[in-house]
Amino acid sequence: MPSIRDFIYLDLPRLRSFASQLFEGVPESRTHANSREADVGGEVRGRLPFLIEAAASTKGVLSASSTVTATVHHQLVSEVIAGLRDQGFLWESADAEKAPDGAFVLLSGQIQISDPESLRSTVAQMPDISRHLQALTTPDSAPAPTMADRRAHRVTNRPVPVTKAKADALSAILTMFTGGTVRLRLLDDREPLATAVVERDKFVEDLDRLVRRHGYLTSGRWETLAQVNSTVETEFYAPEGQTLMDVLEREMLAPMKVLRDVAGTTSAGGLHVTPLAIYRVIPAKP
Repeated sequence: MPSIRDFIYLDLPRLRSFASQLFEGVPESRTHANSREADVGGEVRGRLPFLIEAAASTKGVLSASSTVTATVHHQLVSEVIAGLRDQGFLWESADAEKAPDGAFVLLSGQIQISDPESLRSTVAQMPDISRHLQALTTPDSAPAPTMADRRAHRVTNRPVPVTKAKADALSAILTMFTGGTVRLRLLDDREPLATAVVERDKFVEDLDRLVRRHGYLTSGRWETLAQVNSTVETEFYAPEGQTLMDVLEREMLAPMKVLRDVAGTTSAGGLHVTPLAIYRVIPAKP
């Protein structure tokens, strides 16, 4: 049955790198009897399934949200998945737990998005939000509570506002430890399949808009083509030398452990992966 892939995330530079290795050299050298050219603004030409001969606008072409991506590169994912499967590099979802470091896996499940930047923005505005909510929930003509009302506990409890100092502190902590990162968690029937740290600019459109559309937890199942990143359980190596760099490296071990153990963006439960593409499959009606 034919189907269409609806993408929300694409790592195009890595996909093209793997494609060049799967298909006998760089993509530019491939030719097909049924190839056709796509000319974009006279600067970029591509031959299907994924050939891009780039000029000045290469950077724009490799953006996940560009129109060229939508018309040329989405087919690249199909080609890479087929190539990985045909050449024995792809671990299907059922066997993904056995996949070694660096292996390619194809996972299927719900996507849960944890966006520290969105949380930081909300926290920074909490004093104003608290004030606005209090104004909205207070009747315009409500009389001031009397002493008798207070003694009889007839005064409605109002929400405690978040102070600007507390909001600024939480916002600063989020900026220091999670700046520029977005964490994804893949779930199967509420069980974690994998966690991943992803880049904002590789979503096919603005992340806030995607979240408003699909929610922080998607209702349907999405497929994720990814690479496995095995976690390191051993302690950091402490050099015994006395050079300046040896001393600095030893002194950095304590904060490095804090960043790894406390402020890490991956977590226990399932694989740790680097997504290459995330999409849902839309089948044709039967």
